[in-house]
Amino acid sequence: KQYTESRRMARRLVVENPDRLAFRILAAEVESAAEQWPEALRIYGEAQKLFPGNHPLTVRHAETLLQTQQPQEARRLLQAHLRHRDPQPEVYRLAATASGEAGYAAEAHSYLAESFYLSGHFGEALRQSELAFQQPEMDRYLESRLVARKQAIEEEMRASDTRE
Repeated sequence: KQYTESRRMARRLVVENPDRLAFRILAAEVESAAEQWPEALRIYGEAQKLFPGNHPLTVRHAETLLQTQQPQEARRLLQAHLRHRDPQPEVYRLAATASGEAGYAAEAHSYLAESFYLSGHFGEALRQSELAFQQPEMDRYLESRLVARKQAIEEEMRASDTRE
C-alpha cells in the first residue's frame, strides 16, 4: 500500500525513458521493496536482455534471485557475468553464496578463495581452496582449476616475501 505511488512513478520513468538503465533498476528495486518479487524479477530479466553484462544490474538481479530462493538461477547468471567481466571480490562472494545455496560447496569455496585473493588475503584464499578440495562433489575441472590457482597464489606469496 505504501509503495503504490512509488511503483507508479518508477513505471512511468521506465516508460518515458526506456533506454535509461538506472530507471529500470529503480523500478525493480521499488518492486522488491514492495515485495512484488515476480514483477521485480521480470523487470530485471527484461533489463538483462537490453543491457547484457551490466555489472550493477547483474549484481542486483542476482541478489534478488537469492532473496527469492532461486540460487541456481543466481549461480547461472553470476557464472556468465564472471566469464565476461573483470573480476571483483563482491561478485565472487555473491557467486559463493549462490553456489553454496544451490548445493555446490566446492564451487562456493573456490569462489570465496578468489574473492579473498582479489582482496589481498592470500592466506584465507588458500584456506578456502583447501576447504574446496575436501568437498565430495569436487569435479576434475574444478579441481584442476583450483590446483593451478593455488600454485599461483603460493608463488605470489613467495615473491612478496622475497620483496619485503
